[in-house]
Amino acid sequence: MALQQLLLRPTALKKAVLLVDSKSAIQTVASNKQATTQTVKAARRTIKLLNRQGKRVAFQWVPSHQPTGKKRNHTSKQTPLNFETIKRLIKRKTQENFSQEAIASSNKTQWQNIKTTWENNKNKPRKQAVANFWLNTGHDCLAAHHHIKIFSYNYCTICKLKNTIMDKDHLLVCPKLDHTSKELPKLHWDARRLME
Repeated sequence: MALQQLLLRPTALKKAVLLVDSKSAIQTVASNKQATTQTVKAARRTIKLLNRQGKRVAFQWVPSHQPTGKKRNHTSKQTPLNFETIKRLIKRKTQENFSQEAIASSNKTQWQNIKTTWENNKNKPRKQAVANFWLNTGHDCLAAHHHIKIFSYNYCTICKLKNTIMDKDHLLVCPKLDHTSKELPKLHWDARRLME
């Protein structure tokens, strides 16, 4: 199953380590003896295909459980990790890598501080939090989204000022909005109501 997934992702990676809790399965696949089952034949065939794609596959045995009745030897320097611990470590590392890639790819974009924006707003009243989040990430559903062809014109739909992008900066100066509060979330919801 894992080998097939690697085969389906030709550009995803060049090296893979598969964690297996059966020593005999690893030995059987790695053996030069004639394969006795279709599963072993399929695994060997897939490994050859992966090698042709320039990928290297390694199998690592991990114990599926630790013995409970025996005392652990505290003098040993390394204790073998069980399967659940390895899964947890891989998940954590994968999440760290994804987080780093997301930060790198969102650098110099409107949503580069999306985590901070959410942390600053998550405990505020829902309407205020949603408006702040949308305005700070540029996903505010105002007319500034003309680049995705929601609107074919380039002006504020409320005040009709030409060459004006309807975004959070314009909300602060739009003559058709009540600016007594100067609160962006309130101006956002007022603008949305006037657009309906």
